[in-house]
Amino acid sequence: MINMVENDNVPELLFEYLKNVIYNPQKAKLDINKLPVEYKKLAQGLEYLAHCLREQQDFGAALVNGDFHTPLPSVENVIAAPLKAIHGMLMHLTWQTKQVANGDYSQRIDYMGEFSEAFNTMIERLKSHETELLQEQATIKQRNVELEQTQSLLLQLAAEDTHWLVILDYDTAEPIFISPSTRKAFENRKDFFTIITRSLSDHKPESESTKWEHSAVLDDGTGVRRYYSIISQHLMWQGRNAAVHRITDVTREREAELELERLAYTDSMTGLYNRRYGMEYAEKLVKAGKSFTIAFTDIDYLKYCNDCFGHEEGDNYILCVSDALKSLESKPLICRVGGDEFMLIEETLTAEALADELSEIREKLIEKHTAYRMSISFGVYTCNASVPLTEALGCADKRMYEYKFNNK
Repeated sequence: MINMVENDNVPELLFEYLKNVIYNPQKAKLDINKLPVEYKKLAQGLEYLAHCLREQQDFGAALVNGDFHTPLPSVENVIAAPLKAIHGMLMHLTWQTKQVANGDYSQRIDYMGEFSEAFNTMIERLKSHETELLQEQATIKQRNVELEQTQSLLLQLAAEDTHWLVILDYDTAEPIFISPSTRKAFENRKDFFTIITRSLSDHKPESESTKWEHSAVLDDGTGVRRYYSIISQHLMWQGRNAAVHRITDVTREREAELELERLAYTDSMTGLYNRRYGMEYAEKLVKAGKSFTIAFTDIDYLKYCNDCFGHEEGDNYILCVSDALKSLESKPLICRVGGDEFMLIEETLTAEALADELSEIREKLIEKHTAYRMSISFGVYTCNASVPLTEALGCADKRMYEYKFNNK
């Protein structure tokens, strides 16, 4: 038989329990069955309060120790909401710091008071130091270019057969001299040589400058595009006003440059543009005074997918979301800016219209029959001349995290 606690002792018992919950959790024990019925509801509330406080304390201790991957308190635990908000800010700040470490000095924060000022000042100084280093690098590069040009000229003079040499009448573009190596190169492509000479005449400067450099991109007649670097110089040739052109086929080098440029602006997994390209594109729109809509999209449950089904399936999940975004009817510019995050730039739709399209994509992902739940969270914001780009990006990012919190 259960010994009931006397009514007069219940308030003191409950107060002692609450005090232990706060100051000595290990001793905080309460047997509800021994309480009078009129106190049981209150006791149950106190037990739930104790659970929320313990959950908050454990979560806070984990944050103090730098463990940002500790499980979040339950959604119903509103007492821990401020700590969860701080956790979200610290997670985002960690991500921003990693971006800075990778050379992205566009990162700014505006939600942590005095720390924001110190962080932003640090980024500005890092960016300034990088600019100085890049300027110094550009100076060295220019000097190297000049040395390379001098060396190239010497090599050309030492081995003329490795380049094509053509001298044209300055006024009529009539060939005056064609080197033997050039004749040999074009002996079976006379039409192509005509195209080359026409291109040379089209690049004639308005004044008779001493030397000029230009390039040409031509179809060699077989459907193959060829790239040429041309160094031209005005001279008098046998009493005639002429221009000498030294032509080099740089197709292989130019194609390599184009491939490097593509790699520099492309995410290798999804084939989408990367963060660097997206930021440069957004900055161009801002400088042009254009308004546009920007959206940050985050893949939900990717960590769960990686942990439970492996990173290969996680990659498939990323590609699935990437393909879904590519199917957007408005065809915005899509950039993968992080492991599970995408940035969209739309120049025609309003923020509401783009949000509607993303909501449809989200519903389609949720409806997929997979072993794990597919979904996305997103935040949309309109950028215009009155709002700094960093502020617009921050607002879109904040809205994304609010959306994730509200819909999780």
